[in-house]
Amino acid sequence: MLIRLLIAAVYLGVPAVPIAFVIFGDLPDRLLGRSVMDDIASMIAMIGFSIICLEFLVIGRYRRLSSRFGCDAIMRTHQLFARTATVFVIGHPFFYSLWGVAAQAGGALGNHEKSAATLGIGGWSLLSGGIAWIVLIALIASAARRHEPNTNYDRWRFWHAVAALLILVFGLHHTLDAGLYASLLPLQYFWWCLSIAALGSFATIYLIRPILQRGSAYRVETVLKHADDTYGLTLVPQSRQLDPPQPGQFFWIKRGSPLSHTDHPFSVAGFEPATGEITFLIKAVGDFTREIPSLKPGEHFYLDGPHGDFGPPDDARAVVMIAGGIGCAPFLSMVQRLAGSDKKVLLITATKTASEQLETLPRYPASPDVVGTNITWARVVEHSTAQWAGDVGRCDVEIVTMNLKRYGISPTDQGTYFLLCGPGPMMSTLEADLVEIGVNLRNMDSERYQYDLNPSSPITRRHLGRWLGLSAGMLLLAILAATF
Repeated sequence: MLIRLLIAAVYLGVPAVPIAFVIFGDLPDRLLGRSVMDDIASMIAMIGFSIICLEFLVIGRYRRLSSRFGCDAIMRTHQLFARTATVFVIGHPFFYSLWGVAAQAGGALGNHEKSAATLGIGGWSLLSGGIAWIVLIALIASAARRHEPNTNYDRWRFWHAVAALLILVFGLHHTLDAGLYASLLPLQYFWWCLSIAALGSFATIYLIRPILQRGSAYRVETVLKHADDTYGLTLVPQSRQLDPPQPGQFFWIKRGSPLSHTDHPFSVAGFEPATGEITFLIKAVGDFTREIPSLKPGEHFYLDGPHGDFGPPDDARAVVMIAGGIGCAPFLSMVQRLAGSDKKVLLITATKTASEQLETLPRYPASPDVVGTNITWARVVEHSTAQWAGDVGRCDVEIVTMNLKRYGISPTDQGTYFLLCGPGPMMSTLEADLVEIGVNLRNMDSERYQYDLNPSSPITRRHLGRWLGLSAGMLLLAILAATF
């Protein structure tokens, strides 16, 4: 509830500030004769630019945000409201009466020039607005294709950041130069403060923080193979140790130089408080991760974190962790923390083949049975061999409920908490099926690698509903303000 209220307060409150300045400000005479459609266009443009500035702040790179609200919630908010900003900013020019005036027959040129003056449209404002408009379309188009096989992720992230910066700079100029409402002095201060905050966030992430990372290098201790294409990378602090991570949290890690912007997020699989040693479980499938097996002891890495809050609540009596493939990584640190506690823990790891399964859990033998602790490990493969002793099949609700019954865990008990991490389609299906058998959606959390908008997921539907409601509220705010 608190998260929903805060998101609503930010995404309705901040865009409402320029609207309030317009409603209650002392407007120049030239603005009093504008049409309602002109005002709606200006209102949605101001709301859209406010959201663009917020997008620089609502990202998963701030520990206080990610550790309080969760990186999944923050990134979904970032991506969904980027769509709202895009619709408002791209659509706002077409609401202006200028187009209708230009289309009128007879005397059109004079009326067109008069309308253009009323709207505050000039050469430089058209240029800056056009650049921001085109770059925004390109940014959204590239973001929609970022998961395609031939897309270089590091290159995409670089140009995504550059495009966002261009939109901010040219969008600010257009807002101040073409937006006649910006002639209100308080509104000018607002746009400058919001834009400077966005620019400061950009500089913090891409310049200031990398410079500060020079004093907190980590070095490679070991690289161990745990399964097919799956490696454990253990790093130890070279000098200053970062804050200790909580189970389920992750770090952004970069190789070689702190000024490099080719950093990637990896969940903490293990942590040793005495030495500051951090272990990541990484699957070698991408440009960056394929280099992991060839790393040598002593090579330098730079870490940013810890981030996130993925994990069970303290009052959970039973914890069910369902992992698909490398999705088991965050659960390994949870197992390490929860071992010996009063919580009953069931870990289900699912892979396509037996060779992709881990042979051991940290400090425990590879067995699907309780091994003198509160930890139970069930392994599932789609394609088995004669030597395989675990479960066989897709990791669906039948496999999950079978293991719940086997180990005496009730899925509908309010003390049972489900955690899911793995491929998006698997999690979306499981989330929906778990709700169908009576699991409370509040007793379920997931961490995704890709934030798709699959409506079959009840968690995704919940996010979509909140986003659509807030976006509709913004549009209603613009219409009411224009007709006020």
